Amino acid sequence: MDSRRISQQPVVSWLTDAQGRPIIYISDMGLADRETAIKTIFHEIYHQESRRVWGHGGTEAQAEEYGERMLAEYQRRTGRGS
Repeated sequence: MDSRRISQQPVVSWLTDAQGRPIIYISDMGLADRETAIKTIFHEIYHQESRRVWGHGGTEAQAEEYGERMLAEYQRRTGRGS
């Protein structure tokens, strides 16, 4: 699996719960291992924060870069680098 391509399909609608909080679904592939899970979760957080701040979800490239950066930060803080 190419871990650089976490998202396989674009988001076509923004799902929210009854209080308006975002609902994010993550597939088993996105949780395949610790590194993939961290990148996937932060990738999706980027889209949600971009939507909240700028009114759109940002680009896939921006979200991928954010996920990679947050993985590097996790590895730095925990000493679990590759």
